[in-house]
Amino acid sequence: MLAASRYIDRLGMRKSQEGLSIVRAITTGGTTLIYCACATPPPDWFLTKYGIDLHEETAETMEELNIRPLPDHLVGAGARRIMEAANGLGYEWKVFPRFINPERCIPGCSNCILGCTHGAKWTARNFIGEAKANDCVIYTKFNVHNVIGENGKAAGVFGFWRNRRVEVFGNIVVVAAGGLETPMILQKSGLSEAGRNFFVTQ
Repeated sequence: MLAASRYIDRLGMRKSQEGLSIVRAITTGGTTLIYCACATPPPDWFLTKYGIDLHEETAETMEELNIRPLPDHLVGAGARRIMEAANGLGYEWKVFPRFINPERCIPGCSNCILGCTHGAKWTARNFIGEAKANDCVIYTKFNVHNVIGENGKAAGVFGFWRNRRVEVFGNIVVVAAGGLETPMILQKSGLSEAGRNFFVTQ
């Protein structure tokens, strides 16, 4: 718990305007270090309401990250009783797919939200080694302020690193700063409606 508290924003005491607790990690890999590793596919109404078909991307992601329901021996007794009670009442309740390698998971551990010490839970840090092997340069503690636009397209980002103003340019710019910070960066970049009326978290 002490190790996780070093990168949990405000020690988990941040709250929304509505008073809901917001727990996020500010570190390489973000909140994937302290999430519960539950996975759900995009809802069908993405396709029916917006015409966005994510089935192919979902299948590819599940295959690449080996997202599967946990085997029976890793389902806790309490969760099993709730599931059995719900199904007995006529509700469809089943084991969630998880971002977890069951071969490394320890029964009864329950430390997912404190940072998995067994390497069983997938986190965004898993990509760091692969990126470095492909000559990717990693800048940690880079405070991105906004996206730099050129000719109507994203060309780079502007921010601060080690108390210096820095601009980084690239052919492809991906803003993936989490559910809270990404909309703020996009709003500062001129997309004033970013993050409004739509929110997804796991």
